[in-house]
Amino acid sequence: PWGFQDRADATVPANSILVYELKLMAIKTLQEDYTLIDEYISAKNWTSSIEPEYGIRYVVHKPGDQNVEAEYGDDMIVDYQGEFLDGTVFDSSVGKNPLAFNIGAGSLVVGFEAGASQLYEKDSATIFIPSVYVYGKSGRATREPITPLVFGLDVLSVIKEGQ
Repeated sequence: PWGFQDRADATVPANSILVYELKLMAIKTLQEDYTLIDEYISAKNWTSSIEPEYGIRYVVHKPGDQNVEAEYGDDMIVDYQGEFLDGTVFDSSVGKNPLAFNIGAGSLVVGFEAGASQLYEKDSATIFIPSVYVYGKSGRATREPITPLVFGLDVLSVIKEGQ
């Protein structure tokens, strides 16, 4: 479900076949990120759950409404704070405008959407995203390359698909 599909981009027509030329510079295994993340969680004495498709770790600190589960296709509104594993904050909606997005629409990095899809309305949680499911080797703006990210999330609301 990721990619342009039937949507056009500024320079790419809908349903285009994309061809990339890549040069492999280094290999960092997904397991290395999981090890760093698991060590971080363990050092905090937290118990994490694991999202089944991508292995995104998440910790629910304060459970919300277990009757309103987030699922792909739903809209979600969250307050978030993004950090590196060393605690450096790189982005936050706290005290600003909450982030509204559709889970599975591909408007955010896959790791964020996969982690958020495991939460319920009014949950307060932390999700841990391996670098491969974020920005990879290139990084982006204030995000370091090949670096797992930590997002604190307060799920303000989940709007079920079609409502």
